[in-house]
Amino acid sequence: MKGKQLSHLCKEASEKNLPFLVRRGEVIQLKWVEPPRPQASFGLINDWVAVGNNVRGTFAKLIIPFRPEQLGWVRRETLRLFRFDTKKNSFEKLNGLLPHPKHAVIYATIEQPGIYGLIGLHTHPLVQETIRLLCEMKPVVLALPRHAQHAVRDRVCEPSSPAPQTHGSCPRGDTLVDHGPTWKNFSVGRLRPRSNDQF
Repeated sequence: MKGKQLSHLCKEASEKNLPFLVRRGEVIQLKWVEPPRPQASFGLINDWVAVGNNVRGTFAKLIIPFRPEQLGWVRRETLRLFRFDTKKNSFEKLNGLLPHPKHAVIYATIEQPGIYGLIGLHTHPLVQETIRLLCEMKPVVLALPRHAQHAVRDRVCEPSSPAPQTHGSCPRGDTLVDHGPTWKNFSVGRLRPRSNDQF
């Protein structure tokens, strides 16, 4: 894809809030879908995008826009593209993504179908402290029964919600029970606070 075409598509994606897939010169408008695990991270951004099997065996460019005003406490420069692995029920970070210098768009080359979306680093002090506590407590809590793990997790997250139900806010404790991450996921980079080059 030539630079002018990519810039034009990124501008259109940003202005109209539309995700695109470019495959072999064909521009495909994608549909937004609900995040696969909406309470699985403190830094989920927007709805996610479903990419079908037509991408299999080829290299395609995925263009995902976002609304800067909806980032909340999530820092724009920490946004990363993730693919949800339905078999492992977990998120995998994609390498090689690029933020557009002018438009609120993230784009990357992909070669697998799936559900893709953006996750960033939450910077609210209470959420950062919650993440630190969860990571430190992980070895102890894993030894507890599953229902007790949920109870501890919900109790730790309960006081850290600066703006529930908004983009970039800490998930509410009462919604974490059914949809929240398991303790095994608390060691991954998307939840552990790190510097920008490590996230």
